Amino acid sequence: MTGQRALAALLTFLLFALIITGSVALCRVLGHPGWGWAIGIGICVMMVYGFLRQSRSAAPPPPPPHNRRRR
Repeated sequence: MTGQRALAALLTFLLFALIITGSVALCRVLGHPGWGWAIGIGICVMMVYGFLRQSRSAAPPPPPPHNRRRR
């Protein structure tokens, strides 16, 4: 379980780094290098906010089904 969480954290960090790097590169091509950082970080903040909001407002998962034997 701990390994899965560590892997999920690493992959999330790498995804956010890719988003920021891509936005910086795109904005440099367009001639506005400073805006890339703001746009990339803004996208990551919106993703975290959306995750936190949906995880708090969603209904709890249903209980697991009982293992009933059919006769």
